Amino acid sequence: MEQKQPYGGRREGGQLWLYAPRLAFALLPPRREAWQGGTAAGGGGGGRREALPPLRALQRRVGAAALRELVARGYAVVDGALPAALCEKLRREMEALEAAGQLWNSHSYAGERGAAHRHIHETQLDYKDVRKIAPTFNRIEKDSTLIDLLRGVPGLANIGGQHVRIQINSGHGGCYTLHTDAGTAEVGSGQTLLVTALVYLNRDWKEGDGGELRVFPYPFAPRKIPPLEGRMVLFEPRMVHDVMPNFKKRFCFTLWCNAKGLAASQQIDHDTLQRMTLTCDVEAAAAIAAEWRERSGVPLPYTPSLPPPLRAFFLPEMRGWLVRYFARHAEIEAVSRSHSGAAREEMVEGISAHHQTIHDVNPRWLTDLVEQLPGAPPLPSADAPAADEQVAGGANGSEAPHKGSLAEGDEVVTLSDLQLLIHERCEWWI
Repeated sequence: MEQKQPYGGRREGGQLWLYAPRLAFALLPPRREAWQGGTAAGGGGGGRREALPPLRALQRRVGAAALRELVARGYAVVDGALPAALCEKLRREMEALEAAGQLWNSHSYAGERGAAHRHIHETQLDYKDVRKIAPTFNRIEKDSTLIDLLRGVPGLANIGGQHVRIQINSGHGGCYTLHTDAGTAEVGSGQTLLVTALVYLNRDWKEGDGGELRVFPYPFAPRKIPPLEGRMVLFEPRMVHDVMPNFKKRFCFTLWCNAKGLAASQQIDHDTLQRMTLTCDVEAAAAIAAEWRERSGVPLPYTPSLPPPLRAFFLPEMRGWLVRYFARHAEIEAVSRSHSGAAREEMVEGISAHHQTIHDVNPRWLTDLVEQLPGAPPLPSADAPAADEQVAGGANGSEAPHKGSLAEGDEVVTLSDLQLLIHERCEWWI
């Protein structure tokens, strides 16, 4: 049985640790201090404001604390974002759309090929007669309240508009597999989405109804978020997420907030991300991300002395790659639940083969590190999230707490230390 690894060792029980000197001179300081919030830039939403914009409650609910959480964690939960009366009105419009045949079966896509999700239907405002049947959703898409609030956040100054997607889950176990939210410009392949905002309209939701959103803010543990009425969840579109099986009719809509016009954000482009995703060797995938950063003028968070196998953990662009291996069992389970027939079998076979190749071509200590890291108890920090849930087995040892930074004389970097070192250097928005 393997007891040592080239950059540290294992404690009894298999928990990994790293040599502090290997990281001490290789990691650069965080590019900026933890953002403390500020006044939203305002204006620039385009068009004339209505006297009573439907999203006006966000002006009270999305405050500095929620925006700090969004910047630090990559996601934020805002309760009471929509009042109950507005939620009821929107549910009625969604039921009218359903009755009028204005929704289509939701699909997952791999390249040009799509596979239908069971029991999930959706639509958008430019489809058939949706604008006519759902006038409140039409007003929401034109309401710049959320855009104005987000524009003051670091990395979001170029945010310019939003697109509404409406969704009904019929409640027969329908769920979504692990995915990120894509969005590319018509010209070129630059990422245009800047923020995803999910809004839930489910009255009297209770434990057991299902349909929770699960986010994967690696290197921290996943978190399940119940779809409560009036709740808004904001997150960076590259945040890996899925939806748990749903057993009660579930209403929600998405606001996809994008860069102005066809301008791309500074996040990694879709084509490069696809190359990374299909590369099973972690060092090779990280090298693709590093090359993109160098081409784009985005600084690396480390010096060349950082061992190549560890670089993936300090590159935000690699989060999706790491999560996909960490949560590989959850991905297979979700695909098996959400799809059916030949499409399901083909997807399960392809995804399983990809996971197995990752396991085969990378060192055992490295794949163990990918799995163990989210299971470490986070160190106390003003902006590090608490772990709500684990998907894969992690380390739960009783180590003495560390301060999460490297100082002269430190010999060991625990998994908890490593979590915070990564968190401080892997910004969600560039």
